[in-house]
Amino acid sequence: MTDWTHVWRWRRWKPPGATTYVPHEFAGRVGQRCRVLARSTRMNSVAIQFDDGHRAIVSRYAIRARAVGRAATRQEREGER
Repeated sequence: MTDWTHVWRWRRWKPPGATTYVPHEFAGRVGQRCRVLARSTRMNSVAIQFDDGHRAIVSRYAIRARAVGRAATRQEREGER
């Protein structure tokens, strides 16, 4: 299965109870391709797999669908390196 339909988009996030934003655990993966393995409607989360094989369960807001048929963005080009 090689359908990398999404990209990671979070650089930083605000942990529950915190007053400031902090770098996200996957901040270095911004623009990296991933695919959705499973979706949860109750918790608004998804199981994803990055193109290097790493898997994680994250918020749906952390990923974006890749636009098909357009030039790659700078973040997508950097993520393919």
